This record gives sequence, structure tokens and C-alpha cells, in this order.
Amino acid sequence: MTDLITIRIYFEYGQKINNQSFWKKMYASDFSTELIKRAKTFGLEQVLHLNVSKGYLNNQKVNWGE
Repeated sequence: MTDLITIRIYFEYGQKINNQSFWKKMYASDFSTELIKRAKTFGLEQVLHLNVSKGYLNNQKVNWGE
């Protein structure tokens, strides 16, 4: 039997990657696309991108970096 691990990463919609050159910024994809690409190169078997607009975590509101 194979052990599976689930990891959830929450970040704001439209999050960009900092410290990139001018040309990478011009043609860069968003953070979620880049995260999925890197997960694939690391050999993760499944990656899902889900948009979350409302919710709570441990009975507290989701903090969107405010």
C-alpha cells in the first residue's frame, strides 16, 4: 500500500513571483501556474488548483494577507 500526503497551500488570487528579470515579468504566468509546473518537475502525481473566495480554517476567517 502506498502512503499519500495532501498539502494545501493558500495564496491570494493574482499572486505574482517577486525578484524576476524584466523579461520574465513581461511573459510570466501567474503564481499558481508556476507552482503547478514546478510540482510536475518534482514528480508529484497530482496537483489541483482550486479558487476559494470564502471559507474558514479551524473556525476562523481565512486571512488573505490583510
